[in-house]
Amino acid sequence: MKALENSGWGPDLQSAFENLGRADIRPARVTAAHRGQWDLMTETGPLKATVAGRLNYVEEDPLGVPTVGDFVAYTPGSGLGRIEAVLPRRTTLVRGAVGGRSVPQLIAANVDCVFVLMA
Repeated sequence: MKALENSGWGPDLQSAFENLGRADIRPARVTAAHRGQWDLMTETGPLKATVAGRLNYVEEDPLGVPTVGDFVAYTPGSGLGRIEAVLPRRTTLVRGAVGGRSVPQLIAANVDCVFVLMA
């Protein structure tokens, strides 16, 4: 848990994790999001993961999909883990989706400081 504690894991996240009430899950933090796959930092090191089916429905809740910075609950698997739940976020960095649609798109979560650089 030391790696997670160093990246912001605290009593509030521990409580939310325990409230899920499942013995088969473990906590992790999302370090990268790719199409259909996420990189996690776990207590045992890096792990690639997919998401549980209910988290794939972007059209229903685009802010419910895991993003960089999220703390999540995952189940380990052979080679790939599976993200089962996104824990409560402290902050989100959101933009409008490209293509003129009025849909929010997550950029990052649980960010403490943002630097914006422009040419």
